[in-house]
Amino acid sequence: MNSKPAPADRERASTLFGNAWAHIRTSQFWMVAIALFLRVGWIIAGHTYKFKSADNNFGFGWEMGRIAAAIASGHGFSNPFGVPTGPTAWEPPLYPYLIAGVFQIFGIYSRGSAFVLLTINSIFSSLTSIPIFLIARRIFSEKVAVGSAWTWILLPYVMFWCTRWVWETSLSALLIAVILWLALTLEDRDGVTPWVCFGLLWGIAALNSTALLAFLPVLARVTQVKPLAVFDSFYRAGSLVFGGGHVVLPLLRSEVVRPGWIGDDAFLAGYGAAQALPGPLFTFAAYLGTVIQGGSHAWTGGLLALFAIFLPGWLLVGGAYPFWHLIRGMAWARAALRGADAAVVGLLLAALYRPVCTEGIRDARDVAAALAAAFLLGKLRTPPWAVVLLMAALGQWALR
Repeated sequence: MNSKPAPADRERASTLFGNAWAHIRTSQFWMVAIALFLRVGWIIAGHTYKFKSADNNFGFGWEMGRIAAAIASGHGFSNPFGVPTGPTAWEPPLYPYLIAGVFQIFGIYSRGSAFVLLTINSIFSSLTSIPIFLIARRIFSEKVAVGSAWTWILLPYVMFWCTRWVWETSLSALLIAVILWLALTLEDRDGVTPWVCFGLLWGIAALNSTALLAFLPVLARVTQVKPLAVFDSFYRAGSLVFGGGHVVLPLLRSEVVRPGWIGDDAFLAGYGAAQALPGPLFTFAAYLGTVIQGGSHAWTGGLLALFAIFLPGWLLVGGAYPFWHLIRGMAWARAALRGADAAVVGLLLAALYRPVCTEGIRDARDVAAALAAAFLLGKLRTPPWAVVLLMAALGQWALR
């Protein structure tokens, strides 16, 4: 008796398989389900949840595992190396607190905790296939999207990180993929909600791994989304300034005038107005953001630029303040600050020359107005706001 299947049976089986694959290959549910099945299956079959207890379980999450153990045992966010060190900023808080929550339920450094944490990582890794598919389909084609997503699902190297390491790697990959997909679709979405979600995702990403913030300039260049590019420009200007608000002037000019977002005349007009107002010159960013945004929602651009330029300083204060009393006592740190102070003088002279002198003073009338303003400010001690108003009125009469 012939046991070989008939050609008709083989053709029917091939047709059924082809139809099933045509559905599964683009189904987000099946992508995640198959990816998760493979990862959890390997955790069980390979016994990857059985971490070695050498060096007091340091291989169980390394510094993050140590901090999580300290949290779970009531010592707070501390002790990243096992020995008591007190509060620490060695790692961002999100993932250590996730580990600590699992430790509280399943036990510190237990195999149950290991299995749960590796499974959670596997869920993050499996979900990453969805934004990968959506990004590739939007930029290239469905064929490329299918290949990209299933490569992520089946590649052993990808599975290695989520099935063997208790670390933030898989969550970081998911967050960056979702952020990139959302950035590519922001211009197609209406309202403020997508931008709020975008900001929340970046906040979560920073709390998970501060290294992900380095992806922001790349994202701004790749996606060409204007609000994102504006945020990137003002964030970089705020992070590079040192020694006073005037130092930021050439940085801001190169970021907003060179791309054509604003003209030199409008830039200098806003600079003059900012000089008349109390408070730090960084508030000039609110004016620039408002002008760049334009329209009925121009104020949102002002808030975005203002937040972006102040954010680096806030992060620096939050990160360095606990150690500042140690740093300022070191000779090399004091010497570095003195050198930076000297460099600031050169930067201020450069900002005075360009763009203030090169763009603001064009003829003899401009020179006379600048000298008159300097006399009012330096000799007569006239309030800056009064000088600005007077010069604005004089400009309407004599300089137009």
